[in-house]
Amino acid sequence: MLKLFNKLKGIKIPYLRKYSYICFFVILMLFVYLKNYQLDNDGWFLLNHGRYVFNHGIPYVEPFTIHKELSFVMQQWLSSLFFYLFYHFFGIKSLLFFVIIFNYLFVFIMYKLCMLLSDNNYKISSIITFLIDFILVSLKFIVLRPQIFTYILIVLMFYCLESYIKKRNIKYLFMLPVISILQINMHASMWWLLYVFMLPYLIDGFGIKAINSDKYKKIPLILTMIFMFLFALINPYGIDSLIYFFNSYGIKEINSFVFEMKPVVFNNLFSVYIFSFVVLVFILYIYVKNRRIKIRYLLLLFGSLLLGLSSYKGLSYFFFISLFPVSYFYSDKIRIIKYKERYSIEYKRIYGSLVIIMLLVFGFYYSYKGLNYHNNIEEGINFLLDNYEKNDIKLYVGYNQGGYTEFRGIKSYIDPRAEVFLKKNNKKEDIFIEYYNVLVGNYDLKKFLKKYNFTHLLIVESENLYDWMKEIDNYKIIYEGKVDNKESYKIYVKS
Repeated sequence: MLKLFNKLKGIKIPYLRKYSYICFFVILMLFVYLKNYQLDNDGWFLLNHGRYVFNHGIPYVEPFTIHKELSFVMQQWLSSLFFYLFYHFFGIKSLLFFVIIFNYLFVFIMYKLCMLLSDNNYKISSIITFLIDFILVSLKFIVLRPQIFTYILIVLMFYCLESYIKKRNIKYLFMLPVISILQINMHASMWWLLYVFMLPYLIDGFGIKAINSDKYKKIPLILTMIFMFLFALINPYGIDSLIYFFNSYGIKEINSFVFEMKPVVFNNLFSVYIFSFVVLVFILYIYVKNRRIKIRYLLLLFGSLLLGLSSYKGLSYFFFISLFPVSYFYSDKIRIIKYKERYSIEYKRIYGSLVIIMLLVFGFYYSYKGLNYHNNIEEGINFLLDNYEKNDIKLYVGYNQGGYTEFRGIKSYIDPRAEVFLKKNNKKEDIFIEYYNVLVGNYDLKKFLKKYNFTHLLIVESENLYDWMKEIDNYKIIYEGKVDNKESYKIYVKS
């Protein structure tokens, strides 16, 4: 111990100058997480999915709702299992720490990608990485969702492709089929994005003279894409996982109801923020003079912008895909401070290890304190389970609350997995369309209640059913509560 202490005494802060930017924003991210972080209903249904896989294996018939024999593709089964295992072994308060750890991994790979493009300019790499992560975290894209794995895998794919181009070494493509198999099992609905973002690299490989493009071997890329498709078939649902995207997107009822699926409209303060960011990105691209923009970066820019404008969910991809090439454009405009190498590799390893340990301890402590894991309808559900047998409850509950009620083991009408309740996926009935029509008043409420014969209803104030229930005689209120101390909700029982 004394020997180690003597070694540490000789290490001085100037060594960290090269890495000060990256350390600064990683610590800053921890504080951003502490602001109003809550485990939402999507988080609850993911934990419920992971628990089911852990205890029973992969499901092929939907097991959590009141509906019978719905065909089911658990498109994020592996992500859910990861989340649940962390919850199972380390407790629910550790879930935020899980998110922070994977955010570190995303930051590390993004930083390495920027360093590759900028020829090891740590300043521009740190600035771009910080900006990307700050935007994603502050806008709550880095959360307990499968998308956090998708971000990591896509950035890793970019790193492999850029390494292949820069070093002309085919070995960097060997990782892409592995990325494919991970993506299809982690987050199947986003698997096609791998191909979408690879296409600009394939086009750039043709070396078109009229535009600025690199010319590199295309056959290895084409073969890699073929192997990626074959590897993607290694999943519990086979081809159904691959076509899940086409069965689940472009539904007008979902696009008008689910916020993250709505197209971006420029009519509020958030849209002003988005518009300003888009303008800034285009200025950065236009201002480049001494380095002509590669065709693949232009295609990625416009492709990710189109994806971002099509839905709020797609915006996250535009934020980091449009920005990482900037590290290449401006690498020679930001000066690297050079200083003499004073310390040995051994010193650096010790110091670096201490920094990592400090960040992990710091992150765990504050994530443990920062996560609000109490659900906003928890007290009402506790009342329900205290007074009624779980297996006797047939519950109507809305889209935003169903994830938690199912986590508590209550068979429910619907939950935040909108695409699961489409006939294209469940091979039986368009339940989400029915639910949407009930909410907007296009479906007779008495007929709806008679069809399902609910034993209980949980209705929040924002639902039209909250007022319409005054016309229903055979249900009585047994509990009233508040969602986040603002919006009221009522629990009814059939009388």
